[in-house]
Amino acid sequence: MREIKDIKDELHTMKVIFEDQKGVLEKLGQVLYPSPGHDGDAGTQDALRMRQSQLQKTIDLVTANISEVEDIDKHAGETYKAACNI
Repeated sequence: MREIKDIKDELHTMKVIFEDQKGVLEKLGQVLYPSPGHDGDAGTQDALRMRQSQLQKTIDLVTANISEVEDIDKHAGETYKAACNI
């Protein structure tokens, strides 16, 4: 059972790291792309939208990682409870 608790601790650490990464990426997006720009030609605007899209995909990936860690942690918790009832 100690191993299960260790795994849950590691999962918590991973979740905290992913949440920190997500926060940093979101702040980065606010700094780099504070509001829709009106400067530049259409090509520049397209490049900007592409970079914003790439950043959002990265944020979405980190969000998916958080969700996955939460699911694994839930299953580890269920396993721990079942092991305690044996």
